Amino acid sequence: MKKYKFLVPVVFDAVGEAVRMVVLFGLSIYKLYSDRSATRQKYDTLLAGARECRSLGVVVDANQKYQAALEIRPSASLGLELGEMYMESNLKGTAEEWGKELVSKYPKDIRTYEYLMEVYRSTEDFEECFRVYEKARGNKLTSEKLEEIHREIEYTFTLGYACFGDAGIYSGTLSPVKVKELWGYVNQKGKLVVDAKFKEVGAYLFELAPVMEPDGSVYFIDASGNKKHVVRGVENVRKLGIVSGTTYSLYNGKTWDFYSLENDTRLFGGYEDASGLGNGVAAVKQGKKWGLINGSGEALTQPVFDGIVQDEKTVVCRNERLFAKKGTKYLMIDATGTQIGTQTFDDARLFADTTYAAVRQNGKWGFVDKDGVVVIPLQYEDARSFSNGLAAVKKGEKWGFVDLENNMVIAPQFEDVRDFNSSGNVFVELDSEWQCLSLYQYNH
Repeated sequence: MKKYKFLVPVVFDAVGEAVRMVVLFGLSIYKLYSDRSATRQKYDTLLAGARECRSLGVVVDANQKYQAALEIRPSASLGLELGEMYMESNLKGTAEEWGKELVSKYPKDIRTYEYLMEVYRSTEDFEECFRVYEKARGNKLTSEKLEEIHREIEYTFTLGYACFGDAGIYSGTLSPVKVKELWGYVNQKGKLVVDAKFKEVGAYLFELAPVMEPDGSVYFIDASGNKKHVVRGVENVRKLGIVSGTTYSLYNGKTWDFYSLENDTRLFGGYEDASGLGNGVAAVKQGKKWGLINGSGEALTQPVFDGIVQDEKTVVCRNERLFAKKGTKYLMIDATGTQIGTQTFDDARLFADTTYAAVRQNGKWGFVDKDGVVVIPLQYEDARSFSNGLAAVKKGEKWGFVDLENNMVIAPQFEDVRDFNSSGNVFVELDSEWQCLSLYQYNH
């Protein structure tokens, strides 16, 4: 029996340890659930108190209770509930900072972006609205509400502080503007980048713009206003036309001629009048009639037209279409002089891009496509062709802008207008002064 002396005590010790472990485990589980229950109860109490204080308008206490509840159980939903309280209490600054924090903490929850966009919309901070929208889309997030807000603010704009006596349309990155009696150029943001010191200016194309100084001297400048090309070996240069590739036009007081930019040699000319050479086509006047030529001076049509519509850049052909006058009517033609469609118009404006051109019939303006089909009914007092998705229209005595579906997206409120550039900028006239209008969606 000697060898069994310690067997029973060892067995009892092992069983006791096991029981003790089971008891301790049970106690820890109990404590865990007890703590969780207490935490849950505390959270529920704080949340109920926060909501009650909010309903009573006791914002400070409600905020403290919401924040304490969020420390216990953080979530986007509760954070947005607190954000709603900031908004309804008109705490816009606090709401903005809170919205930023929510987006930072929950970058994959579309509701946080919706909330922050709502905050910025309410404060009319449209620049920030578009930044939030782009951040959400960058994270591949979207929602019906987000898109609804975006549609609502899509055409909000700001007006530049600088005012000018007149303004042209953008060519490339520059637009001519008039300061007192002289002309300069602004960039795509409406900032003066070439001092107003010229008597006349032309469109900035192929990195050059023709200018005339007050003393009558003419030359080409670059985008910074530096003198870039002076015509050599040609007498009595009265005026320069736009540049097209390596060709430019020149008026010598008697005729218009076309010259090489490389060496200032005369290529062809002898015309009584001429448009600029654009998109491979120029209109030239011989006798009392106008015809078309190509970039080599070869006739594309005989001089059979009473006029050819030019835009402010002196271009006559765009979107493979022109408008030519015969008698008192205008017809759409191609570069060979062939009429497009059967309609004639009382007036017309050249296509500004590949969409729709403005035309007038019976005193009203509407829009046609490149086949001559009326796509927007003739209903406006005046209109300009579509440019970068928008067209200026005159309703009553004021100008506004419509989109390609003829929705009035910027209400008529301006005395005069120009065309939108690709950066969402356009010059408008208000109180006899020209300012640069910038769409927030492009400029933020």
